[in-house]
Amino acid sequence: MLGPFLAESALKSVEKRLDSSGLSTRPQTRYVREEVGYTVRLPAMEYKEALQTKRKLERENITANIIGMDNVISLGVFRDKSRAEKILTRARALGLAPRLEPSYAKRTTWWLMLQEKDSGNTDVQWIIRKDPDLRLETFACP
Repeated sequence: MLGPFLAESALKSVEKRLDSSGLSTRPQTRYVREEVGYTVRLPAMEYKEALQTKRKLERENITANIIGMDNVISLGVFRDKSRAEKILTRARALGLAPRLEPSYAKRTTWWLMLQEKDSGNTDVQWIIRKDPDLRLETFACP
């Protein structure tokens, strides 16, 4: 497999070139989980307590959202760790026990399936040299 391509258009361009050189390819979509920032949350609590805590935070101009059936309070998602830490510090100053956790997002990537005999083809190697983010991975056939 050749990839990961971060845009389907990039995959299509390489796929067209490989197909025109006689290699048979088949595209495959994969999803990867990437860390994209930080979340500040308060642990699960009873709904009544969550409402009181939310009001307390909002009086201090801290945005708070009750999420899920467990009534977890989210104080936000941040790309910048220092901004997340500022909210964490402000919430702690109110006597709360927030947690700083990584925040993840699902990203789509595309791969081209090749026959093993084709992976040493000079067209494939040239593409890898041109785009260092691409790599060949070997998988057993299903």
